[in-house]
Amino acid sequence: VLLPAALVLVNVGFTAYLMFLSSHDLQLLVLLLLFSLGLAAFFALAVSGWFHARLDGVLQGVRQMGEGRLDTRIAMDSGDELQDLARAVNQMAAALEEAAARRRDMEEARRQLIGAVSHALRTPLATMRAMIESINDGVVTDSETVQRYHRSMQAEIAYLSRLIDDLFEL
Repeated sequence: VLLPAALVLVNVGFTAYLMFLSSHDLQLLVLLLLFSLGLAAFFALAVSGWFHARLDGVLQGVRQMGEGRLDTRIAMDSGDELQDLARAVNQMAAALEEAAARRRDMEEARRQLIGAVSHALRTPLATMRAMIESINDGVVTDSETVQRYHRSMQAEIAYLSRLIDDLFEL
């Protein structure tokens, strides 16, 4: 603000001097230009201060969102481009909040799936382990029971194979 105003002051002053105005007229012109310069600086600072305060509000909201507080919303009722910017940032925050909620839901579903799969895999393995240990430890010796255990283990292995195939497709 000051640089263009100073250039205008020098230009007008030099032009007035070249036009042979009286020194009184030149002094009056310089005084009026300095007054104009002061008014321009005052209004420029007032407008930039207002704009800076509004922009700072938007910046603080964006920083809070960057820190993970996605429920932050920027309140702006200035009726200008900054209000449009605040509205766009608020829409972005709402979309990010929704995406974070979906991510949390998906993470919970993944945990439940892993828990269910772990349980579904452990049960047949525990059954087969018990049958193999009873055969190896000599607890079961008659051939009919050993044959039944072998058939049960084959069925459990087929069940595990189907579970693994389903997991692979999933």
